[in-house]
Amino acid sequence: MIPRNPFSSLVKIRSVREQRARADLGRANLVQQDALDRLEKMKRQFSAGPGIPPSLNAVQLRALQLTGVTEHERLVAAADALEEATRHAGDRAARWRVSAGELDAAERLDQRKKEQAAHSAAKATERAMDDLLVTIRHRRRSR
Repeated sequence: MIPRNPFSSLVKIRSVREQRARADLGRANLVQQDALDRLEKMKRQFSAGPGIPPSLNAVQLRALQLTGVTEHERLVAAADALEEATRHAGDRAARWRVSAGELDAAERLDQRKKEQAAHSAAKATERAMDDLLVTIRHRRRSR
């Protein structure tokens, strides 16, 4: 039975973690882009609104003021949502970078262990060949 390589299991686990972190980053980037699109749409709607007439009575002035306050609150909420989405995407990017670094380290460790195993196997083969040649020479001399 061939013993299991714990380093290859570590690489598989870290690979799964890295893939999940990359997927989380992709979802966070989509949310961030959606928040940016919503903010831009609100800005366009606000700037494309009706112009201000040259003369306003008190009721119209108050309605315009309330509309402006409401629009401002909506824009602030959209900007806050964008800021939160950007922060979340940054956190996910940091997590992905850590996962990718851990995966790279595990892959390097696994490769180093495989190279050491191959080197040990080559040395054992050379020793076995040397022993075989010594045995063959010893038998030829004894004949």
